[in-house]
Amino acid sequence: MDYFPYNPANRIFTEADIHRILRTHGLPHYRVTNRKLFQTAMVHTTYVRRATYTTPDGNPANLAPCPAGMMPLQDESYECLEFEGDAVLGCCVATYLRHKFPEKKQGFLTDARKELVNNDRIGDLSKKLGLDRFYVISRNNEESVAIRGRTNTKKLGDIFEAFLGALWTDCGNRFNIVSTFVNTVLETYLDVDEIVASATNFKDLFQKYSQREFKTTPVYEMRSNDPKKNEIVVAVFVAGKVYGIGAGSTRKKAEQLACKEALANVGDAGSEHEPCDHT
Repeated sequence: MDYFPYNPANRIFTEADIHRILRTHGLPHYRVTNRKLFQTAMVHTTYVRRATYTTPDGNPANLAPCPAGMMPLQDESYECLEFEGDAVLGCCVATYLRHKFPEKKQGFLTDARKELVNNDRIGDLSKKLGLDRFYVISRNNEESVAIRGRTNTKKLGDIFEAFLGALWTDCGNRFNIVSTFVNTVLETYLDVDEIVASATNFKDLFQKYSQREFKTTPVYEMRSNDPKKNEIVVAVFVAGKVYGIGAGSTRKKAEQLACKEALANVGDAGSEHEPCDHT
């Protein structure tokens, strides 16, 4: 039986395409020296030549000839470039946040970076850059409802990181070039202030406050659960007293909002710790 991975939806990532993305995201004068790096950054493992082949259901198969006009299988996938790009992205975002929020401490910066570089976020950025159009995948990968091929957010995040790995290598590891690109992408497509504000871990902050001031950890109690309103109400207690109440669509969100209220009630400086009057 023949293995037929060739996908008519695959398209070549041309030098003009690469320059268009770079030019419109902070690097108008950058000239690519190795186009192949960026093309490799788009190649999934299902479109790489192998010693042996199997059908999608796992049976041994012979590789079918590549039809005229279709992209042949490639020699290498994006995985190594993704590895580099992942590290570079983390460093770029860390530097960006350190300069944007110079007064913030490590815990805040760490939480903010996690929020900005999560798979859903960078997968969405990949689509906004148009990288999904150049993602090179097998026909089965493209057509599978379960795999979700070209719309798989995690995989699109992978090729965004691989694109950064290609740029990092192509520019001779010049951090300022990659960071300029990353910073421009972040500021073009994301409301960083809003994302970072919503990512604050109020539960962790209030737990630290409680342990410091009372030598104990908070206790959470569900006050109500209304499926019709899709609302859960949770109270946070310390030493048997209510310090905050929060309502959210999940218990996790309700606990976060309860702790946010608790922190507001004890004051930003943490010098007051009177419970709020929730009865």
